Amino acid sequence: MPGEHLVRLYEDSKTAGTCKGCQAPLDWYETVKGRNMPMNRDAVPRKSETDRETGRVVAFFSSDDTHWASCPAYKVFKTHP
Repeated sequence: MPGEHLVRLYEDSKTAGTCKGCQAPLDWYETVKGRNMPMNRDAVPRKSETDRETGRVVAFFSSDDTHWASCPAYKVFKTHP
C-alpha cells in the first residue's frame, strides 16, 4: 500500500501474551530499537530480511497490525505528559 507505515520487529523475539486491557490474545515482539511491541495474533509480515549486523531476521509489519491500533481499551495505556 502506498504510504503504509511499517514497523520493524525481530522475528525470533515473538512470545505469546494477552492484552491486560481487553484480554485479546496477542504476540509480543522486540523492535529493532529494543522496545517491546504488542502485535495482533493474526498479523502477517509484509516482508522480511536478514539484518547484516546481527544476523537476525527482521520482519516488517503494517502499523495497522499493532495491537494498539485495534485494542478497544487502548486509552488505558495512553500516557499523558
